[in-house]
Amino acid sequence: MTNSSILLSPKNLVNLILDDIYLKNVSTDKVDAIQKIGAHEETSLDGEVTWKISYVDEYDLAAKLERLNELGFLFVGAGPGWYPAAVFEHMREKKLLTGKCKAVIWRGPSDWYIVKR
Repeated sequence: MTNSSILLSPKNLVNLILDDIYLKNVSTDKVDAIQKIGAHEETSLDGEVTWKISYVDEYDLAAKLERLNELGFLFVGAGPGWYPAAVFEHMREKKLLTGKCKAVIWRGPSDWYIVKR
């Protein structure tokens, strides 16, 4: 799949930083579901809304990533370090997750595509 000229950034995007999962561009129809797995809203100084979900260990992380995957969230698929799609793949190899995730990869500003991994 490729991006739409109208959509500058993909919807329902997952990123991982330290012991937290960060969600960006969350669709309003996903809010109740992510709140049930512990998401709370944070607003940056520039007004951008991000949802944050904490986890305590790899089993908790696996359960939350599994649910986000079921909800159709996109996992950052490239970048430095352990980007979310790579973490998903690693946890699948360890038998903590099953199935494939959708990963978003950027070619440049407002130019991205989605692959199943």
